[in-house]
Amino acid sequence: MPDFRLLASTDLYAANGLSLATGIASLAILTLGIAVLIRGRRFRAAQFFSLVALAAGAWQLCFAMMFAAIDPAVALGWARLGHFSAAFIAPAVFQFAIESTGRRRKLQGVAWVFWLTGATIGLLTVATDTILTAVRHYTWGYYPHARWDDTAMVVPAALMLFASIYVFWRTYRDSEGKSKDRAGALLIAFVVGSLGIFDYLPAVGVDMHPIAYFALLNFTVLAATAI
Repeated sequence: MPDFRLLASTDLYAANGLSLATGIASLAILTLGIAVLIRGRRFRAAQFFSLVALAAGAWQLCFAMMFAAIDPAVALGWARLGHFSAAFIAPAVFQFAIESTGRRRKLQGVAWVFWLTGATIGLLTVATDTILTAVRHYTWGYYPHARWDDTAMVVPAALMLFASIYVFWRTYRDSEGKSKDRAGALLIAFVVGSLGIFDYLPAVGVDMHPIAYFALLNFTVLAATAI
């Protein structure tokens, strides 16, 4: 479990370009999520989109703090909190997909399995040393250090995201008119957002700047305009 007193030590941070860009993007994502919730709070699809934005925004806000950290223990604490939030993104995306395409009654059982999987991974990450135990240091900041068995977290999330994209693709293929246009726009949005999965590469030693903040911000803008 992260040491919150340590995380609150302001002398253990030094802002940099990546931390600022990620922080700004996270706040924009959270703001858009709240705006969609206010505009469509009576609709389940809007509620679950806002949940997606909340999880994604919280993930990136934690990672902004991790990028700014100058102490590995602080960076690890934020990495764990970030991964806890990220674990709920894919289940929320799938729930949003089945809500917005009218497939909830048929696929809700699958959604419950996804929620349980995400919650299990999130709790294991934040409360134990089972999944995340260390961070790597790059010139642009700290980043989670993945072991070979950490794919236990990445593979289920990728499968959930691909399942969501498939739901939108089926709806796009089978619908007409405005419904087809809306499904197509949401399909593009989720494909763009899924590019954030490339942020796993720095975790296994590839020295590349994380792009999830940019992918998720573009996803949020595209999806919010399509709802």
